[in-house]
Amino acid sequence: MQLVNLSIDQASTYSKQLVATDSSGAAMDITGYTIKAVAKPGYVSFNAYEFHTTIIDPENGVFEISMDEIETYRDWETDRK
Repeated sequence: MQLVNLSIDQASTYSKQLVATDSSGAAMDITGYTIKAVAKPGYVSFNAYEFHTTIIDPENGVFEISMDEIETYRDWETDRK
């Protein structure tokens, strides 16, 4: 599992390509893997929102996470509690 801090504008379409790496920092072959990514308004928040995930280049560990403008239109400050 990897923790990545992101900044997402509310009510905007968001996507980002990432690379899955092993403990030495080398790209992992993620062929046959399933990627799950969630966003939480805060570290201790109970609410978690799933990203859509797409594997772009499995042999080189490249995948994309995304949310559309409807999904990012949450009241994140309210959900932080």
